[in-house]
Amino acid sequence: MPIRSVITFRLALANGATLVLGDRTALLPGDDLLAFLAHHAIQIVTLPPTALAALPPGAESKLPALATITVAGEACPAELVRRFAPGRRFFNLYGPTEATIWSTAAELVAGDV
Repeated sequence: MPIRSVITFRLALANGATLVLGDRTALLPGDDLLAFLAHHAIQIVTLPPTALAALPPGAESKLPALATITVAGEACPAELVRRFAPGRRFFNLYGPTEATIWSTAAELVAGDV
């Protein structure tokens, strides 16, 4: 099991959150992922920017429970911040691939990028 998943499990469970796991089909970027996030009323999610970008138009308004988005693993285009940050916290996580997926984090606001 990669260390990244252990950290994710620990962050959720140590804070009293519910950890929701999906199968590969439910987590494919696009309509399936949107349906999974909405059905489970996911409040916090970490995705690569390309997975977030693959959500269908209007997805941002179909996820009222989603309060915090973190993106990691690749560069985050400003358009994603403009699209998904309003009304929620949006973090860009960064880390050199050799060490970790993220070692630093910056909160992004739509008007700042």
